[in-house]
Amino acid sequence: MVKTPKTEVGKAKEDLTETIENLTDDAEKLKADAEKAKVVEEKNAALDKQKETLEKAKVALETAKTNKADQDVIDKLQDAVTKLEGSVASAKASVDEAQAKFDEVNESLQERKQSIY
Repeated sequence: MVKTPKTEVGKAKEDLTETIENLTDDAEKLKADAEKAKVVEEKNAALDKQKETLEKAKVALETAKTNKADQDVIDKLQDAVTKLEGSVASAKASVDEAQAKFDEVNESLQERKQSIY
């Protein structure tokens, strides 16, 4: 059996400690990444619901116009459509922002992973 000099054992121990620290950091970043992915998913679901509601409101507005409904009803439906369009635009911006943060974290994690392996 060959004896390893103390300096090599010490170096191996330092390397192992560094690898463990890097893996721990990666695990923490993966957890944060998963949380950001969940936020993106939740925001996308909310956006989809708002889009669906907007489409229903547009159909109701068109139906009211086609059936020559009372002008007050048409005006209120138009107001609802306008507000929903604003909400959808705001939700879309929120989704885009969350996606950008997710992509940034993911890219950083991939770079770090490549530097370790």
